Amino acid sequence: MTSGTGTPNQGPCSASPDLTGAHLLGALTPKARLVIEGHAACYALGALNPGETTAYASHLQRCAYCRSIVAYFGAVVDSLPAAVRPVPASPAVKARLLAAVRNDLLTR
Repeated sequence: MTSGTGTPNQGPCSASPDLTGAHLLGALTPKARLVIEGHAACYALGALNPGETTAYASHLQRCAYCRSIVAYFGAVVDSLPAAVRPVPASPAVKARLLAAVRNDLLTR
């Protein structure tokens, strides 16, 4: 996985969340809160890998705090398509995209 900067395995969606439960006790530092909120956002966006998604979903079953954050980010994610005006792809971009998809299918 890459971060928004294109760097592999870095960024909020690239590392397994720390599910030790410290946040369940209300012992959150500002940095810990940012990490937890980052993982909730990644979960809501569908940006975690399958193992992380399974672990986070399990965690959500017992953590009301994280469920509330995921619900908030879920509403934000749902509104994203309405936040931008669709722009048709140029013929050159469309051709490159279709070539990349074709190449990906042939190399599987």
